[in-house]
Amino acid sequence: MKQLSEVWRRGVVVPLTNDSANEMAQFAVSSEAEALCLPIDTDALFYEIWATNLFQDINRSCGVLIDDYEEEKLPPEALGAALTVVSNHLSKARSQVFSFLKELEKMIKEAIKLSFPVYFIL
Repeated sequence: MKQLSEVWRRGVVVPLTNDSANEMAQFAVSSEAEALCLPIDTDALFYEIWATNLFQDINRSCGVLIDDYEEEKLPPEALGAALTVVSNHLSKARSQVFSFLKELEKMIKEAIKLSFPVYFIL
């Protein structure tokens, strides 16, 4: 088993199976874990996203603490509020942040459909 941050460094992850969801709930996964991953590939992209206050707004709306060098689980019951935050940010986003937000919106919708949490691994 590996810690989430060993497998996905800086990104957003949604488990796709019950087994993967159970493993991720322990903040560790096997090599067989099935998940959607939205990577934040560069520091520049991370800081551009950070500057929009996206994570801080999700924190405020959902009662979580998404922060740099942290792994945070956004439970299924908070995903509707997170989706609203992402949608609000989409209206004012540009370039790479817009692309990231569009993919994040899709992932949250998929997580809602599956009733699985979303993990922010920063």
